[in-house]
Amino acid sequence: MRPCRGSERFKRSSVFQNVQEVKVNTFSQEQKEQMIVNHLDVYEVEEDYARELLEVDRLRKLAFHPNFSPRLIEFVTTAENYLQQVAADYYDYVIIQLDSPHEVWQHAYSEQLNDYDRFMLQTLYSFGRALNVDHLKYAFERRVQYEIQENNMPRKYQAFDISFKTLMDSFIVFADYYNGKKIEFINPSVEDFLNAHIANQPEEINRIIDSVYYVEQVIHRFRAGGSEYIRARPSNYLFQSLKSHGLITVQELRPKNLSAFLDLYNCLITWMFFRDNNGRKVAAKYLAKVDWDNLAEFNYFHLLDFIRIVCMEQMFNKIIVNRFCDIIRCLIYAVPDHTHLHDIRQLFDFYNVSFKDYIDQEENGDFIFERIHSLFQKDIEEEIERLLDNATRISEVDYARKALDSQIQDSLRVFELPDSAELSVFDDHHWDLICHENVARIMAATESYRS
Repeated sequence: MRPCRGSERFKRSSVFQNVQEVKVNTFSQEQKEQMIVNHLDVYEVEEDYARELLEVDRLRKLAFHPNFSPRLIEFVTTAENYLQQVAADYYDYVIIQLDSPHEVWQHAYSEQLNDYDRFMLQTLYSFGRALNVDHLKYAFERRVQYEIQENNMPRKYQAFDISFKTLMDSFIVFADYYNGKKIEFINPSVEDFLNAHIANQPEEINRIIDSVYYVEQVIHRFRAGGSEYIRARPSNYLFQSLKSHGLITVQELRPKNLSAFLDLYNCLITWMFFRDNNGRKVAAKYLAKVDWDNLAEFNYFHLLDFIRIVCMEQMFNKIIVNRFCDIIRCLIYAVPDHTHLHDIRQLFDFYNVSFKDYIDQEENGDFIFERIHSLFQKDIEEEIERLLDNATRISEVDYARKALDSQIQDSLRVFELPDSAELSVFDDHHWDLICHENVARIMAATESYRS
């Protein structure tokens, strides 16, 4: 049975809107079905139409559809849309909209959003991936600043916050990733719509590219092979813009690191965009200039990925080999823990560099030994801290110590180094007393919770 109809004031109030603005990814099947029922009621869909959707199997199928979203349900329950069909065709009409929701997104994008909302969607689209709120905000504000300067757009107070709230759970959602919550499109059909829409709007492409905050915004959507606009531009457009756009991606780096980072980044972007010989030569010049000593505090995984990517280009291999000692020193300094040392060791084999010759150089050998020793000590200290807080049995401590020792020995063998890990520091603690105290603390906490 459908719920009783509410008053007009209630239907338009923020109470109902807030109920609808729940993250779609968290909806259960039952909640989605209830949302359909609620929309039929709130938008006062005529009874003969509503009955077409409320049949149990049909309601379940609609709620289970992969393109289900509040925006789509709102579209198909709005009178000006659904009354264009006869009641008997209403269910088929809804299925068609869910299967191919381009019309729904086109209507919402063109008729229900303002320019700032569209700027935000275009900004997220330009990245080609989910991203955190800060990155979206920086890029969005750069787009707004561009529109103010180039197209005389009025400055809107709290534009980001307002558009973010407007789009959340209708076009975009928060999604859980291994490294935290990120913003992405509510479902793939939104991205499909933007692909089709923006491809036919060269002026929008121009404005997106001219206003990018991060160079990544150009890489994923507008590569040289996919955009006539980029192909038609002189190569110095990208080189010049990198100086402003690239700097912004490394705000956390100190000034001495910026030049080294930009050389590295310019090499990668140039190589990805301009695959002809001239582009490769320019990229090689950037690579040869990189000051690896000033990249040691940069993200290890980004550095390693860069080395793995550029190895695909034969022209770069000679440069890498010539700077190999500097690169290895940089990576070893940047590596977050000893478990990733295997990745570095593999580079010697890939670039056909003698590890023995490298390690036999006193400066290299001493540096590696000291750095790896410090990594081991860090891991040992962290493991001891964990056990001090959590160990409840001596066997746990013994197991953790043996496992850590095994990992360390594996890493030492990779670099052909003698044992340098001081696991004897485990013996500095009275583990039987510590385990007893942890058990007592846990039991007391459990008893307190029960009471």
